[in-house]
Amino acid sequence: MPEDAKKLTEQQAVQLIAAMEQHAAKTPVLELTPENWEAEFGKDGKVQTPIGEVKMGEHQYLKMQAKGRGAELGMVKPTLTVPDAIIEEYDLQEDAERNTKLLFVKTFIDNKGGKYSHFESVTIKKDGLEVSISSHIVSKKAMLRKLTNGNIALIKPVIESNISEWHLDKNQNGLPDLVPSQESTTSDNKGTKISETTKKI
Repeated sequence: MPEDAKKLTEQQAVQLIAAMEQHAAKTPVLELTPENWEAEFGKDGKVQTPIGEVKMGEHQYLKMQAKGRGAELGMVKPTLTVPDAIIEEYDLQEDAERNTKLLFVKTFIDNKGGKYSHFESVTIKKDGLEVSISSHIVSKKAMLRKLTNGNIALIKPVIESNISEWHLDKNQNGLPDLVPSQESTTSDNKGTKISETTKKI
């Protein structure tokens, strides 16, 4: 990360997680089968996201199966297509074309309305494509750490509107990031508009 990159304070991250939980999506129930995988991602394994096309890594199905994450399949596609937020985090990988990875994150709630699951899908730039290399549940503590350590590249408007003193700027990598607004001092909870350079979801 650039040294002058703006990050969330712990208090801001706590507020963001609270907003994500307030707007949590119902956890989709989908069995991990080749048929369901193809139904979700198509034969080409690609989905459209707010930052463009993402291709599922070629071993993602087998990885989820081997690690006993079959019950999480239903959370993968909505996390990529309608994320609550996208975090940009420094990570230098040998086969990647960018020194950062993107964490698509979304909060779900079980059908009984009693348990939250914070889910992330991790992507890297490879062969000119954004490629998903991992998708899994993370703890609330881990989510808090990721939000404070990385840059916020995108935030869902309905969630951003709950945090009226923030607005989106661009960081040095060309991805918009979330910084405290110096202009917003009102308390009318109207919020500020998301930058036109950010695709709304």
